[in-house]
Amino acid sequence: ISFHTANIVDLVEAFVILLASILSVNYVVLVIAETGRLKIMTSNLIKVKYGDTAFEAILKSQPHYNVSTTSSCIIFGNPDSSNLITVVTNPHCDPCGRIHDKIAHLIQKRGDSICVQYFFINFKKKEMANSGKFLISAYLQGGKEKALTIYERWFGGERANVSQIIDKFNFETESEDVLKEQKRHEDWCAEHSIFSTPTILVNGYRLPYEYDLNDLLFIL
Repeated sequence: ISFHTANIVDLVEAFVILLASILSVNYVVLVIAETGRLKIMTSNLIKVKYGDTAFEAILKSQPHYNVSTTSSCIIFGNPDSSNLITVVTNPHCDPCGRIHDKIAHLIQKRGDSICVQYFFINFKKKEMANSGKFLISAYLQGGKEKALTIYERWFGGERANVSQIIDKFNFETESEDVLKEQKRHEDWCAEHSIFSTPTILVNGYRLPYEYDLNDLLFIL
């Protein structure tokens, strides 16, 4: 713009362009600064969340249940670990199937430093009544490694055809030790009024809603 020939409209336009440029640069600088502060705040919050002190304090504010490695013999990982993760699950519960994927990953990554214990709650429907006994017999008669593989297949979708998978492995689902173990599961859940699944406990305390099973990879 030539100030010798410019009129008032030209000057206003020039001023608006200059002001818009200054405001735009200022906005970009503020966004960059806020992004940096947000990253720092997020990093600090993660450190607090995954810190032993914060997790223990939040965990111990949750309901507590009397449970130990003798409450259920369906155990994976290190039975001597001080970190006991208890999983109360229904063999035909879809959310339980998704939880099992996380449990299997946790066992794979932290199996030497955690102990994972299962309780099975059964549906009363006739066609599903043997599911818990099948999963228990898979552990008692097939061993830990085979049972974990079967659990992955079961919760991965094969539970849709109960009779087929039970017949395929041909475990003794009505054996005395299987029936005794199933009763232990049912009695323990009834004693503690735990009927919703999945229910996750860490050292007897309910896993706080602020935490996910995957978070335990960075805490335990």
